[in-house]
Amino acid sequence: MRVFQERGWTLRGLAFSRASGALVKCDLFDSAQLAHQFQDFQPDIVIHCAAERRPDKLEADKDYAIRINADVARSVGKLAKEHQSWLIYLSTNYVFDGKAAPYKEDGVPCPINVYGESKLAGERAVAEVHPGAAILRVPLLYGPIEKLEETSLTALLKTVKEAAPKLDNWQERFPTNTEDLALVMEAFCE
Repeated sequence: MRVFQERGWTLRGLAFSRASGALVKCDLFDSAQLAHQFQDFQPDIVIHCAAERRPDKLEADKDYAIRINADVARSVGKLAKEHQSWLIYLSTNYVFDGKAAPYKEDGVPCPINVYGESKLAGERAVAEVHPGAAILRVPLLYGPIEKLEETSLTALLKTVKEAAPKLDNWQERFPTNTEDLALVMEAFCE
């Protein structure tokens, strides 16, 4: 939000479990609350970045994964379309199997876990209900945090401090700074 605020945008950030300060509390599963936010604020642009982004937490609960990462995306997409708001939907490189990274925009998705499947379902839902929306597949986000466990990148610090850390050497990752991403999204919005 900071990047947009610094550039003079009027904005409203929504949150649920972390609502504080300027963030407005909104349960995205509650269609009435979500619709109220659109009606009340009348956004020109919507950036939908709410998701459960921890693959290990979703693997055991595919129904929840679809609810949070696809059904909510569909609801946000429908409301954005109805209110003539341009939508940016944040997705992930987990929609791919990792065998041919880095991927091009037209790379063929092939998710290998519930998280990737649910985010791909979110992409498809958004594309169906709001064909003019932008879908950004962003890998491995990192940036300002409240606690180390918030991102898979910063969570590594705890692991590497262990006496005998167990790490793989086969993953090829492309970390993306959240502040850089915000600058790119703000440029898209101009």
